[in-house]
Amino acid sequence: QKQLFLFTTTCMAWRNRAMSSTNSRSRRHQSTDEEAASLLMEEKNNELIEQLNSKVSLLKNGALGLNKVIKADERQRNDIESAMDSASGLLGQAMGKFDAMMQTGGTKTTCYLACFIFVVFLIFYWMLSSKLK
Repeated sequence: QKQLFLFTTTCMAWRNRAMSSTNSRSRRHQSTDEEAASLLMEEKNNELIEQLNSKVSLLKNGALGLNKVIKADERQRNDIESAMDSASGLLGQAMGKFDAMMQTGGTKTTCYLACFIFVVFLIFYWMLSSKLK
């Protein structure tokens, strides 16, 4: 019985050692697999980060270009606005002078003005109709 007990304990110790070495091998394989998966995920993350960086730089360049266009349009709008203001001032002065002339000249001046405008329109009509033929 002592021999059987010794044999059984020896077999169990040997089996435990074999199992622990198998477990350590599987742990090594498992850690190697985890490292490979980790490296694969890191490479994928790096690729995604590079794609994101390129998209961000594309958006940045687009925003800068849009900013330049907006500033140019704003300058052009300001120029047009100042030109319209000066034209409005000139038109206001001309209308003021025209009103003063109409009040002092009477009906004779008004008739001459209407005839002049009619003749100018006739000349423009004649010029345009001769160019179209």
